[in-house]
Amino acid sequence: MVKPGWQKRALRVSDRVFFGSLVFFVIVCMGPALVIAVLGLLTGSTPTEEQGGFFGWSAEYPAFNPQSWTLFIPAAGMLFLSIWTIPLPLRRFPKPGRATFAWFAFVAFLFSIPLGTAYFGAPGIHNEGTLALFVYLVAWLLFVVRDILGWVHLVPLAWRDGPSVRTRRAGKPASADA
Repeated sequence: MVKPGWQKRALRVSDRVFFGSLVFFVIVCMGPALVIAVLGLLTGSTPTEEQGGFFGWSAEYPAFNPQSWTLFIPAAGMLFLSIWTIPLPLRRFPKPGRATFAWFAFVAFLFSIPLGTAYFGAPGIHNEGTLALFVYLVAWLLFVVRDILGWVHLVPLAWRDGPSVRTRRAGKPASADA
Protein backbone atom coordinates (compact mmCIF):
# COMPACT_ATOMS: atom_id res chain seq x y z
CA MET A 1 0.00 0.00 0.00
CA VAL A 2 1.28 3.42 -0.93
CA LYS A 3 1.36 5.93 1.89
CA PRO A 4 -0.42 9.24 1.37
CA GLY A 5 1.90 12.16 0.65
CA TRP A 6 4.64 10.01 -0.91
CA GLN A 7 4.62 12.13 -4.07
CA LYS A 8 5.38 15.33 -2.16
CA ARG A 9 8.29 13.65 -0.37
CA ALA A 10 9.54 12.19 -3.64
CA LEU A 11 9.36 15.61 -5.30
CA ARG A 12 11.33 17.18 -2.42
CA VAL A 13 14.01 14.52 -2.79
CA SER A 14 14.15 15.02 -6.55
CA ASP A 15 14.48 18.81 -6.15
CA ARG A 16 17.35 18.44 -3.68
CA VAL A 17 19.20 15.89 -5.80
CA PHE A 18 18.78 18.01 -8.93
CA PHE A 19 19.96 21.27 -7.38
CA GLY A 20 22.80 19.46 -5.60
CA SER A 21 23.91 17.88 -8.88
CA LEU A 22 23.63 21.19 -10.73
CA VAL A 23 25.63 23.17 -8.16
CA PHE A 24 28.24 20.41 -7.82
CA PHE A 25 28.65 20.21 -11.61
CA VAL A 26 29.12 23.95 -12.04
CA ILE A 27 31.42 24.53 -9.06
CA VAL A 28 33.40 21.31 -8.66
CA CYS A 29 33.46 19.95 -12.22
CA MET A 30 33.61 23.12 -14.34
CA GLY A 31 35.37 25.36 -11.81
CA PRO A 32 38.83 23.74 -11.91
CA ALA A 33 39.01 23.93 -15.72
CA LEU A 34 38.16 27.63 -15.53
CA VAL A 35 40.76 28.24 -12.80
CA ILE A 36 43.40 26.35 -14.82
CA ALA A 37 42.60 28.43 -17.92
CA VAL A 38 42.80 31.72 -15.99
CA LEU A 39 46.08 30.69 -14.32
CA GLY A 40 47.47 29.72 -17.73
CA LEU A 41 46.52 33.10 -19.19
CA LEU A 42 47.97 35.01 -16.23
CA THR A 43 51.27 33.10 -16.22
CA GLY A 44 51.56 32.80 -19.99
CA SER A 45 51.83 29.01 -19.83
CA THR A 46 48.73 28.24 -21.92
CA PRO A 47 49.59 25.65 -24.60
CA THR A 48 49.61 26.62 -28.26
CA GLU A 49 46.91 25.45 -30.67
CA GLU A 50 49.16 22.59 -31.78
CA GLN A 51 49.44 21.47 -28.15
CA GLY A 52 45.68 21.51 -27.64
CA GLY A 53 44.93 25.04 -26.44
CA PHE A 54 43.17 25.41 -23.09
CA PHE A 55 42.45 21.69 -22.84
CA GLY A 56 45.93 20.64 -23.95
CA TRP A 57 49.10 20.49 -21.89
CA SER A 58 52.66 21.76 -21.82
CA ALA A 59 55.55 21.65 -19.35
CA GLU A 60 53.89 24.10 -16.93
CA TYR A 61 50.25 23.58 -17.84
CA PRO A 62 47.85 22.55 -16.31
CA ALA A 63 48.82 23.99 -12.94
CA PHE A 64 47.07 21.15 -11.05
CA ASN A 65 45.06 17.98 -11.64
CA PRO A 66 41.39 18.95 -12.13
CA GLN A 67 40.16 15.57 -10.77
CA SER A 68 37.87 14.59 -13.62
CA TRP A 69 36.54 11.66 -11.58
CA THR A 70 34.24 14.20 -9.89
CA LEU A 71 32.08 14.11 -13.04
CA PHE A 72 30.68 10.82 -11.73
CA ILE A 73 29.01 12.46 -8.69
CA PRO A 74 26.45 14.62 -10.57
CA ALA A 75 26.16 11.85 -13.18
CA ALA A 76 25.12 9.44 -10.44
CA GLY A 77 22.65 12.06 -9.18
CA MET A 78 21.08 12.37 -12.62
CA LEU A 79 20.93 8.60 -13.08
CA PHE A 80 19.24 8.34 -9.67
CA LEU A 81 16.73 11.02 -10.72
CA SER A 82 15.99 9.31 -14.02
CA ILE A 83 15.00 6.15 -12.13
CA TRP A 84 13.48 7.79 -9.02
CA THR A 85 11.11 10.01 -11.01
CA ILE A 86 9.69 7.33 -13.31
CA PRO A 87 6.42 7.01 -11.33
CA LEU A 88 6.06 10.76 -10.78
CA PRO A 89 4.04 13.11 -12.98
CA LEU A 90 6.68 15.83 -13.38
CA ARG A 91 5.26 18.73 -15.34
CA ARG A 92 5.79 21.46 -12.75
CA PHE A 93 6.41 25.17 -12.93
CA PRO A 94 8.35 27.07 -11.58
CA LYS A 95 10.09 24.04 -10.10
CA PRO A 96 12.08 21.78 -12.42
CA GLY A 97 10.23 18.99 -14.17
CA ARG A 98 11.31 16.03 -16.24
CA ALA A 99 12.12 18.20 -19.26
CA THR A 100 14.47 20.32 -17.14
CA PHE A 101 16.15 17.18 -15.80
CA ALA A 102 16.54 15.83 -19.33
CA TRP A 103 18.02 19.09 -20.62
CA PHE A 104 20.50 19.26 -17.76
CA ALA A 105 21.54 15.64 -18.33
CA PHE A 106 22.10 16.36 -22.04
CA VAL A 107 23.99 19.63 -21.43
CA ALA A 108 26.10 17.93 -18.74
CA PHE A 109 26.85 15.17 -21.27
CA LEU A 110 28.01 17.76 -23.81
CA PHE A 111 30.12 19.68 -21.28
CA SER A 112 31.60 16.45 -19.94
CA ILE A 113 33.16 15.65 -23.31
CA PRO A 114 35.84 18.36 -23.02
CA LEU A 115 35.98 18.22 -19.21
CA GLY A 116 36.47 14.45 -19.11
CA THR A 117 39.10 14.39 -21.83
CA ALA A 118 40.90 17.64 -20.94
CA TYR A 119 44.68 17.59 -20.52
CA PHE A 120 44.82 14.07 -21.99
CA GLY A 121 48.37 12.77 -21.79
CA ALA A 122 49.58 15.26 -19.19
CA PRO A 123 51.78 13.68 -16.50
CA GLY A 124 49.69 12.55 -13.51
CA ILE A 125 46.31 13.14 -15.18
CA HIS A 126 44.43 9.97 -16.07
CA ASN A 127 41.02 11.29 -17.19
CA GLU A 128 39.00 8.97 -14.96
CA GLY A 129 35.82 10.95 -15.61
CA THR A 130 35.57 10.11 -19.28
CA LEU A 131 33.18 7.21 -18.62
CA ALA A 132 30.79 9.58 -16.82
CA LEU A 133 29.72 10.63 -20.31
CA PHE A 134 27.87 7.36 -20.70
CA VAL A 135 26.12 7.74 -17.34
CA TYR A 136 24.80 11.17 -18.41
CA LEU A 137 23.71 9.71 -21.74
CA VAL A 138 21.83 6.83 -20.08
CA ALA A 139 20.11 9.25 -17.67
CA TRP A 140 19.07 11.47 -20.58
CA LEU A 141 17.72 8.50 -22.53
CA LEU A 142 15.69 7.32 -19.52
CA PHE A 143 14.16 10.80 -19.10
CA VAL A 144 13.26 10.97 -22.80
CA VAL A 145 11.82 7.44 -22.94
CA ARG A 146 9.70 8.08 -19.83
CA ASP A 147 8.38 11.31 -21.36
CA ILE A 148 7.49 9.59 -24.62
CA LEU A 149 5.74 6.76 -22.79
CA GLY A 150 3.74 9.36 -20.84
CA TRP A 151 2.75 11.20 -24.01
CA VAL A 152 1.37 8.06 -25.66
CA HIS A 153 -0.34 6.96 -22.43
CA LEU A 154 1.68 3.77 -21.95
CA VAL A 155 2.20 4.45 -18.26
CA PRO A 156 -0.30 3.91 -15.43
CA LEU A 157 -2.90 6.62 -14.93
CA ALA A 158 -1.36 7.73 -11.62
CA TRP A 159 1.95 8.47 -13.38
CA ARG A 160 0.50 10.71 -16.07
CA ASP A 161 0.76 14.48 -16.20
CA GLY A 162 -2.66 15.97 -15.57
CA PRO A 163 -6.07 14.40 -16.12
CA SER A 164 -6.27 11.96 -19.00
CA VAL A 165 -10.06 11.60 -19.11
CA ARG A 166 -12.59 14.23 -18.18
CA THR A 167 -15.42 12.90 -16.09
CA ARG A 168 -18.68 14.62 -15.37
CA ARG A 169 -19.89 14.53 -11.85
CA ALA A 170 -23.52 13.88 -11.16
CA GLY A 171 -25.11 16.88 -9.61
CA LYS A 172 -27.97 19.28 -9.93
CA PRO A 173 -29.44 19.80 -13.38
CA ALA A 174 -28.28 22.86 -15.28
CA SER A 175 -31.68 24.56 -15.06
CA ALA A 176 -34.60 24.38 -12.70
CA ASP A 177 -36.95 23.38 -15.57
CA ALA A 178 -35.21 20.11 -16.29
